[in-house]
Amino acid sequence: IGLNKGINKAISGINNFSLGGSGGGGRSIMSRLSRFGRGGTGGASATKKAGANWGKRGIIISLLSFALVGGMAMTAPGSSPVSTAPIGGTTPPTGTVTDISSCKFTRGGDPVKELTYKSPLLLSYIQEASSLTNIPPVVLAAFIRVESPSAMNFSDDNVRNYQCIMTDPGKNVSETGALGIMQIQPPGTTSLKGDPASCDDCIDTGAKLVGKTVITMSMTDYCDPRTSIIVGAGFILKKMSYLGYGDGTKWDPAWTNDSKAIKALVNTYYGSVLYPNDKTGPFNYAVDVSTSIKNCQITQPPSTITPPGNFVFYCQGNTDLQKQSVCEMGKSGCGPSSLAMILTTFGGNCDGNPCTPLEVDKILMKNLWRACGGASNMEVALQSEWLKNQGFEVGNNILSGGYLNANEAKKYLDKNYLIIGSSRQYPCANCRSAGALVDHIFVIDGIDIQANTVDIRDPNNCSYADGDDENQSNRIKKITDFPWLYAYPVKKVR
Repeated sequence: IGLNKGINKAISGINNFSLGGSGGGGRSIMSRLSRFGRGGTGGASATKKAGANWGKRGIIISLLSFALVGGMAMTAPGSSPVSTAPIGGTTPPTGTVTDISSCKFTRGGDPVKELTYKSPLLLSYIQEASSLTNIPPVVLAAFIRVESPSAMNFSDDNVRNYQCIMTDPGKNVSETGALGIMQIQPPGTTSLKGDPASCDDCIDTGAKLVGKTVITMSMTDYCDPRTSIIVGAGFILKKMSYLGYGDGTKWDPAWTNDSKAIKALVNTYYGSVLYPNDKTGPFNYAVDVSTSIKNCQITQPPSTITPPGNFVFYCQGNTDLQKQSVCEMGKSGCGPSSLAMILTTFGGNCDGNPCTPLEVDKILMKNLWRACGGASNMEVALQSEWLKNQGFEVGNNILSGGYLNANEAKKYLDKNYLIIGSSRQYPCANCRSAGALVDHIFVIDGIDIQANTVDIRDPNNCSYADGDDENQSNRIKKITDFPWLYAYPVKKVR
């Protein structure tokens, strides 16, 4: 059809649009006008709320212009995932809980306010985005609950066949041109008032996680559920940095339950904290998100398993390992060796075998958590279903100001947890250059609060004379002797 005819057809259908797509409860957008500008590349202060109705024709011209490049109807591929790269290193989801499948998420404007997600596939995309950005899955899921309410009832097939359609009736496209499950404003879109609504730098941050840039993102990308969630997570990190929270590379667990931080994020992401009317509400987006987070604070049952009295220590490069391993365990095997200490101390089982460093290394490589001869992606391994299925529980990252939080560490150690820690500037115990700073992983099994020291079981702290001979005189370290990358409490609970 001709462009004018297409525009008129789209205008005739725009009243069917709803916030977040087809699940908006049937309210016409012209009765709500609730989608506002989200701020341009200049940061959070650039968000402009819509005080007046911008012309319908202008909105549709903008949408159709974008459609000429990306297509009028975009179907989510739902097939092989794109290669992703974590922002600032892969980090685990932190905050309340990582398994959100039983959590109830709130949207005050819906007839049924609290719902659980029904699609395991959609939940897996949320978990993946969380692992790439450190944003707790509950935060991402809470945003999706408000932005795309229909997603709560999606089956896996619904997710695979998800579409953005800009004809009559509009589906999964807002009145301002926001697309997909995370309702991201593509470059060039505007608020209802006509102000720039896209944050190109924010999109670019998220796009890089899927191997793209803001320039190469297509409409199909914006409408693919997996891509939308991952890009949206990166978008959120960049928005937080504009608000003065962090540097745009990692989510701080302290923000999760900080209502002020959540409110500021909602305001800049959506353009207001109130909906469907930005001044009178009556519903509050920020309250919805915070309520969802609170609802998802699941308390684990008390643990009944304690580690054996004797800690099992392994050297990462003893002679037996050097003979058996072709993947430089002696040079880069601190990850599998440290995890093996924890698994063996708790009596873990590695595919029917004792959890020696070599057996753990096989599991890490099989799951692509370590490449042969490379560093371990330990934080992903710690959050894996494999470890969970072994009966292990992993707590949150207990760092504070770049160092181990001694009080939190003591609480966990007193409950018979072990702590797996890491530093990218750890003083090497057994390098050719004495005191060389290395990227290292180790285990903590004791702490002295008054002395501010920890007992570090370092897999490189060995003489290698007889295989696993630990240098006892070099175990105690000051917490502030080196900067910490992470520290996770681990315990077998079943």
